[in-house]
Amino acid sequence: MIVHFLLAFLNKIEMIQVVLVPGVLVVLSVLIHFIFRHVTAQNDFSIIAGFDKKKDNIEIVKKQLATIDLLNLAVVLFINVLFFAMYTGPKEGHLIGSLIFLGAYFIMIIIIIVGVNLKIKAR
Repeated sequence: MIVHFLLAFLNKIEMIQVVLVPGVLVVLSVLIHFIFRHVTAQNDFSIIAGFDKKKDNIEIVKKQLATIDLLNLAVVLFINVLFFAMYTGPKEGHLIGSLIFLGAYFIMIIIIIVGVNLKIKAR
């Protein structure tokens, strides 16, 4: 995030693009990370819809959360690398590219959550 803001202050990119998409992605990924860490540390999975202490295996749920967290952070890192590649192009396309990256992130997070749940539950 610091590099994005630095580029904005140096007028290499527009500030709205930094706040709009990379900022949202970083804030969401950090929020997901800390919520999952807190839930796992406290062994309180009530935040998870449909969680039932009697039916669900806590170790499997912890593994699911850890895998989703890791893949989410990897996707955000990859998208940030794509942002820096995009910054080398003309400024006019940055906003549209940013919105495409944001949409791609939401699609990827849905795929990650569904995929991890199907893969780990199937074992």
